[in-house]
Amino acid sequence: MKVYEETKKEELDQEWVELISKAREMGLSTEEIRDFLKLKQ
Repeated sequence: MKVYEETKKEELDQEWVELISKAREMGLSTEEIRDFLKLKQ
């Protein structure tokens, strides 16, 4: 998984990490978060 390895090496934006964590705490699935972000593009 080359993409995973590259992402793992990069420093994650803390604000994004917090946003995704909060969404997951609210019960949103990864797919729901992904769909929402796609709609906002």
